[in-house]
Amino acid sequence: MTLQQLRYILAIEETGSFSGAAELCNVAQPSLSVQVKKLEEELGVTLFDRSPQKKAIITEVGAQILAQAKEVFRQISLVEDLAHSQTKKVHGSLRLGLIPTISPFLLKCFIRELVQKYSELEVRISEAPTRELIHKLNHGSLDLAVLSAPNEAPQGLIEKTLYYEPFFVFAARDHFLLKKTQVKRAELGELSPSLLDETHCLRDQVEGLCFGKTRVASSVQFSQGTLGSLISIVETQGSFTLLPALALELLTPQQQKHQVRPIAAAPAYRKVSLIYHRHFAKPSLTEAVYDAITKHLPQGVSTQVKNLESVIEPTLDRFETE
Repeated sequence: MTLQQLRYILAIEETGSFSGAAELCNVAQPSLSVQVKKLEEELGVTLFDRSPQKKAIITEVGAQILAQAKEVFRQISLVEDLAHSQTKKVHGSLRLGLIPTISPFLLKCFIRELVQKYSELEVRISEAPTRELIHKLNHGSLDLAVLSAPNEAPQGLIEKTLYYEPFFVFAARDHFLLKKTQVKRAELGELSPSLLDETHCLRDQVEGLCFGKTRVASSVQFSQGTLGSLISIVETQGSFTLLPALALELLTPQQQKHQVRPIAAAPAYRKVSLIYHRHFAKPSLTEAVYDAITKHLPQGVSTQVKNLESVIEPTLDRFETE
């Protein structure tokens, strides 16, 4: 049994296929398949059922062995980090995930300094919805994620609060909400905004913060996958939505001046955090990313805590089974 073989089977689990794993590991698929077969022969078990659809289905015993393989690499990471703990050296690879409603606005603020300051650090960045990022954190295929922590999560995730970001009302030019200089949350309770689709946690946050369960039906019932397209829909359909502060940069100066209103009387905001699994054994790397972000926060957000860690309460374990 070799570490390379373990890397291959973890890659198969992550991608769901031998071909995807080969691409991820930058190796020819026949070579990867041969190594996995040798591992299965050595262990005397079948790790994956090969389906006609070219999908690799993990067997029951395979799932147990994959869990132990993840633990092997967690322990290796711990040994490496302990070896460099005295010098606080930050090196190796970082798999960093961000949700789409944060990535375009935050990443550019800190990533250049991070890679310049730590020249031995290789950063792999992925952008995905909250649910997918949490799934990857829980399965060890992602190291850190920047997101707004959901209410439902598997066990073992740790949250370090980065900043608090307020929401603003953005409405079409002729919308009646723009007659006000400020909009109260209570005034939004019976209205139906345009929202992102269900894959985005921002949808749940907006509904949870400002809108009641019973709302007046709207002629605009539209969901979109990006903030840019959502803004276009608001304009063309004469509707409104809520935008996080950093997303206001997507608007033109004229839009920012005439079509944006603050939320008064208990303003609405979202908490953005750095999330990682409790088994992620690189505290120096976590601190490096945390410091890089908090030292270069863009205007429009505020830090109300410093270096606060908390365990995300597990209310659901559905992320573990997908």
